[in-house]
Amino acid sequence: MRNPWFGPKRLGIGISPKSWEGWISTLVFILAFIGMHRIFSADTVWLWIGRLGVVILFGVLIYVTYERDDFHD
Repeated sequence: MRNPWFGPKRLGIGISPKSWEGWISTLVFILAFIGMHRIFSADTVWLWIGRLGVVILFGVLIYVTYERDDFHD
């Protein structure tokens, strides 16, 4: 990938958005996670299944668009 959306943080452990696409996808993730409460009634199994689905999709997106350090000598 030429322009990675996510990469390692400069300080500490974890990931951080590296481009505007990463920031937009993070915002969409937060809004979708919170928005599940509007779609499903509170404290139902479907609310938690929906949230789990959003987390899994965001994890796959990060995996696909993550900046990898390829050490080729």
